[in-house]
Amino acid sequence: MTRRDRTTGLPAPQPRSGSQGSMGGTLFSTRLGQIAVIGTAVVALLVVLGFFAYQWYDENVAHPGKVILSVAEEDFTLSYYADRLAPFATANQHTDLGIAAQALMVKLEEEAVTITAAAQRGIDVSDDDVNQAIATTLGVPFGGQGSAFDLRYRGELRTVGMSDSHYRQLTAALDAARRLREALRAEIGEAGEILLLRVVATNTIEEALAVRTRIEGGEDMGTIAQTESIHLPSRQEDGLLLAPPTLLDEVLQQALVGVEITELAGPIQVANGFWVIRPERTDPEGTYSPQQLDQLLQLRFAEVLAEVREQITVERDFTSDDIDWAVAHTG
Repeated sequence: MTRRDRTTGLPAPQPRSGSQGSMGGTLFSTRLGQIAVIGTAVVALLVVLGFFAYQWYDENVAHPGKVILSVAEEDFTLSYYADRLAPFATANQHTDLGIAAQALMVKLEEEAVTITAAAQRGIDVSDDDVNQAIATTLGVPFGGQGSAFDLRYRGELRTVGMSDSHYRQLTAALDAARRLREALRAEIGEAGEILLLRVVATNTIEEALAVRTRIEGGEDMGTIAQTESIHLPSRQEDGLLLAPPTLLDEVLQQALVGVEITELAGPIQVANGFWVIRPERTDPEGTYSPQQLDQLLQLRFAEVLAEVREQITVERDFTSDDIDWAVAHTG
């Protein structure tokens, strides 16, 4: 025994069972709760950051890069569409961007079909072709950085609110259309079948029947046309209408099937009334007028695009949200 023990005779105090373990458990539980709170806060923060990161990605990467139209091998992204929207609306006098939005989709599809039609005729637009086309539009020779071309081109991009890649994509489409038209114009040539008709147009079928009766009775058709026809272009020429058969109204083309030269036909109902017509002569190698050439080219261009449309696949993925995004981000 120690001296103290001998003096008091009391046993040495012993630690109470479980007191330190209980305190340690409490501290552990406290720390665990703190960790849980911190973990919950971190998770919540990550969720918030993830939400904003997704919003940023969707707004700046996923949405603008979305392919909204695929035509054959041509893809059109929403960002390209948005860059085209304002200039398209201005050029076509659309004051409502919502209306312009739908019309632009039709235009983009036509451009893609045109590119495909041009490629089928061996017309491929290269980067050099695009450079030259842009230079022609700007009215300066193509040049590198610091050149007159470079300065004007940068100004043009700012004016139209388009990126370089999008402006080049548009230029390629326009150049393909120009070169395709030139190729089709060469196919048409300067001459072809020309049909000369004598026409008297009236407002009602009764008037047309009366006109036919008068002509069959011996009255001069040219005189009647000059005084009574409502078709002003031919009226000024004594009823004479000179045109390639393919440019005539489809109803007239069908009505003339089997009709001999100098044989009277009609009344035929067309868009602006009832016609009595008589083929005067046909010239298999007649010379086209500039206006007829333009009309024949437009007709042939439309036919070629229609033929190509039947051969290719067109896919659209264009929603009202896409329109809203495009309108909000249009240049």
